[in-house]
Amino acid sequence: MEQLKKYRGQFPVWAAVELFTLGIIRNCYLNIRTDTQKKYCKVI
Repeated sequence: MEQLKKYRGQFPVWAAVELFTLGIIRNCYLNIRTDTQKKYCKVI
């Protein structure tokens, strides 16, 4: 619980992302615009 004290009860984004399942990541990807998806794929 030391982390909660450090971040004053709010988790940083990286901590939340570590809890994501592949299904959550897939749904996030599907909810972004197609042109943004294509740009993202080029980077990866």
